[in-house]
Amino acid sequence: MSEDETSNPNTPVGSPEMLLLIPCGGVERLMGQLTARTAIACAIQKTIPNLQLEPSFPQVITNKQRFGPVMQQAKIIALDGCGQKCVSKLLHDLGVKPFGSFPMPQLLKANKLQPPSGSYLSPEDEKLVPTIAQYLIKQIQALLKPKEEESERYLISFKPTYEKWLEYRQSKFIFKVPIKQEDFYFNWNDAWAYKQDGLFFIGISDYLQQHIGDVTVVELPRIGGYVEQLESLGSIETVKTVIDLIAPLSGKVVGVNTALLDAPEKINRSPYEEGWICMIEPADLSGERENLMSSTDYFDFMKGKVNEEAKKQK
Repeated sequence: MSEDETSNPNTPVGSPEMLLLIPCGGVERLMGQLTARTAIACAIQKTIPNLQLEPSFPQVITNKQRFGPVMQQAKIIALDGCGQKCVSKLLHDLGVKPFGSFPMPQLLKANKLQPPSGSYLSPEDEKLVPTIAQYLIKQIQALLKPKEEESERYLISFKPTYEKWLEYRQSKFIFKVPIKQEDFYFNWNDAWAYKQDGLFFIGISDYLQQHIGDVTVVELPRIGGYVEQLESLGSIETVKTVIDLIAPLSGKVVGVNTALLDAPEKINRSPYEEGWICMIEPADLSGERENLMSSTDYFDFMKGKVNEEAKKQK
């Protein structure tokens, strides 16, 4: 791969103006190959100023001491190939917060494309690359747009009214779920959606915040952006791991909890109240209810899950 294809020679490596796109390093797998091809296609088009592909994932992982400082300064776009999220985990290990993160499975889903199958990328699979690259470029360009005025990033008052709280104990583990019979939902990824004044506040469950540990960084979604149900709304970093916040419903992001930028521990301390993450103006909820549970159903579902986990540990 030539320098012209991967970098802008006028942009110093590691400068704040440098935009570094890091695709998955698992090129022995189909999704890794597709991710690498997509990254190259984005760089070749040269529609995004200062976009570079070097240092690459293999370079960084084999020489963290050399490239770590570079990663700290540049804007990093993580392009993960699969659920293992090797790029996001590498950045987490280096203490680097990505400027943007795009898992390939979600890029495929957003474009209604099927993932490749077989032992290598076929000519038909190669045809996916231009479509995915164009979509990814648009997403990166949206990230690079000037941020909204601070007056638009206001702190919204979230005032939930729960009917009661249910608590379950399994050995030393305890989790709680607030109960509200209407307009309060959970998905199977432990995210909740609470309707207030026609909009939905989004957060994570008590079970999940305990499972992932102390929250250190919250990547909030972009106000004005649109998210599909079951797509990533942002990420949550803890001392142990990095997870995606999976959207319980589709809609436009109209507010974020900026208090979490300075106090991410609110998610641990108050996951159903002060620790809310963002607010969504919903699309057509009627077609998405099959992927949601009521608070009571979620409590029963989690009891079974916790009991199964306890059996495996015996």
